[in-house]
Amino acid sequence: MTEVQDVSINRRGTLTGQVPFDTSDMTYKGQTEQVLTLLDDILKEAGSCKQNILKVCSYLRSIDEGADGYNKAWDAWVDQQNLPVSASYLDLCSASHFVLCSCVVQSFQFCCMHTAFVLQVRTTIEAKLMRPDFLVEIDLIAAVL
Repeated sequence: MTEVQDVSINRRGTLTGQVPFDTSDMTYKGQTEQVLTLLDDILKEAGSCKQNILKVCSYLRSIDEGADGYNKAWDAWVDQQNLPVSASYLDLCSASHFVLCSCVVQSFQFCCMHTAFVLQVRTTIEAKLMRPDFLVEIDLIAAVL
């Protein structure tokens, strides 16, 4: 089951809580591919595309177990001409990790808003997800043309 929240503000669309539709595939690569296909469809329907992604936050049940499969699916999907700046965080409970993530994202958002170029940001966080059969969840913000 996929829960979608679509909010457009200042010609940006926010998609949150994108999860795989078929959890019988218990691989990080397979579940990531499903979510990325869903994101393609939603972005197209909203008048956008993956080349317009400004920020991505991915949640993996386990970065140790899932990073390789997730990154293979991501690398095959992402626009190689518009690669995002990436960061990974293992522990949401640590205040230092949370503050670092927050500062990095705010800095890059400031760059996007106040310069002529667009810089993408991709963050990957290890987290407990809503259901045990979800290995991947992705949120993103994209420009809507």
